[in-house]
Amino acid sequence: MNMSLISKLKNTATIGLIGITSLLSNISNSQGESTLPNTNYSEILSTTPLKTNLNSIEKNPIRIRNETYYEHLENEVIDLDVYGMPGARSYLISLLIKETETPENHHDIIAVQWGTNDAVLYGDNIPYMLRMYVNHIYAVVSNADFAGTKRENVYFFEVPPIASDVLVERKTPEELLQLETAIPALNQGLYNVSCGGKYLNTIKIYDEMDPHFNKEADAWCLNEANGDFLDGVHLSSLGAEALSSTLWNNIQDNVREKYLSQKSPREKIRVAIYGDSIISARALNPEDRPIAKLIDIINRDNTVPVELSVWEVE
Repeated sequence: MNMSLISKLKNTATIGLIGITSLLSNISNSQGESTLPNTNYSEILSTTPLKTNLNSIEKNPIRIRNETYYEHLENEVIDLDVYGMPGARSYLISLLIKETETPENHHDIIAVQWGTNDAVLYGDNIPYMLRMYVNHIYAVVSNADFAGTKRENVYFFEVPPIASDVLVERKTPEELLQLETAIPALNQGLYNVSCGGKYLNTIKIYDEMDPHFNKEADAWCLNEANGDFLDGVHLSSLGAEALSSTLWNNIQDNVREKYLSQKSPREKIRVAIYGDSIISARALNPEDRPIAKLIDIINRDNTVPVELSVWEVE
């Protein structure tokens, strides 16, 4: 397949989005709730990596083939937890958030990264995919209000782009078209349900990352030039730094306000990032993963109100 065909596929994908806006408008106006089973993740989250309990998701028709990974880093201002579930769609990540964030124990700020696997699994049925996706957004927001984190402290990433010139080597034209159509539809769904970022905090990454998702050695996605294998989806070290920088730019004012509003001695601000293999980034060395990049960025930020210590992996 040549690049002209890829361009045609992208054009077709764009045309395929006509009519989705009205569908999304209807979805965003009907705040349906997800029916989430009461899964106990307390044992699952005790070790790294974390084994997924298949019995707890017996209603799920897609067999879970991955594990959930937990990492913790900290400095003098932030306790940072990352829960990465490679291969998971928004349904499973929303379950994990529901069971982890409780009134007795919840984070101060939550960032949610998901959606690529929704596009892979359900992108051939966009109306169904969008209904499920929006329901899971509502479920996370509802749980945040219930647990005490509150809606204004939850941040939703846009779904990142893919590198078509890399994926063309390992995807069929139909599979590539599905991703090129479904990912923009998911991001439009997030935009609509968040009222353009006014009702929910959204972290815009698609437009910034898209030009850097290619087959070059300095690409923000893994490829044969920087990762020795065809990927086109997961982040390279440069991509991980870009993602973390954008996250910090979105949450830093909130972190400072929460930290400085406390009386001395101040407690650390607890931040959690939930996501799939984009955020867990198991193909990268630990120091190149988004969580490590985020701590590095915070440590270099001279506007953070205290001197920060060097981070350590636990």
